Amino acid sequence: MNDKPIPLPYAPEFTLEAVRENHIIFGERNERLRKAGLDNAAHRTAILKAAGELEPDILEIGTGSGHTALALATAGRAFITVDKDPAYLRIASMNLTHEKLRSHATFYEMEAAHLAFPPSQFHTVICINFFHHAENFRPILSEIHRVLAPEGKFIAADFNREGLDLLARFHQEEGRVHENHGIRKGQIQGFFDKLGYSIHVRDESLTWILICRKPAQQVA
Repeated sequence: MNDKPIPLPYAPEFTLEAVRENHIIFGERNERLRKAGLDNAAHRTAILKAAGELEPDILEIGTGSGHTALALATAGRAFITVDKDPAYLRIASMNLTHEKLRSHATFYEMEAAHLAFPPSQFHTVICINFFHHAENFRPILSEIHRVLAPEGKFIAADFNREGLDLLARFHQEEGRVHENHGIRKGQIQGFFDKLGYSIHVRDESLTWILICRKPAQQVA
């Protein structure tokens, strides 16, 4: 159990000019990705639709540039989102600010393997396109299990081989290497299956989705 005090929310300062410049960069990259075969906004919206009802309190792990945060806020949801990288939190905050949706999100700079939240705080935990970036995923899954309330829902989604190949090509064209630690759906599914979760699996063209419901009582 993590008994560290919850830090203050991350609240970066930036100008409206910085928000506009960030929006241009964000939009241009999203358009290049769309032409390559991945529509980020539609991708996140489809995953959240497949996940069904999201009960508060909602925690997103792995904020990144804010694609899932934008989808949640656009749907009118209030949520907490965490990322270990303050640079990404700043970008996500600016993206929400541009769309006048910043008030929906509370940001924290926080390691996914060391969440500073009490047990059973959240009824919904969401991780989209996060796990292929995670080098050591088991402590993260343990933390998700800890902070998820009984009968709460955990939604995990990530790219399948087709999606990872698309991203690898896209990053290569940008002169970069796409981070991929090879974590697969079955590893995450197996972890929560042993804890007695009911699990629904969906496979899409570029991604897989796990919808995991925590049991009402802990499995011995």
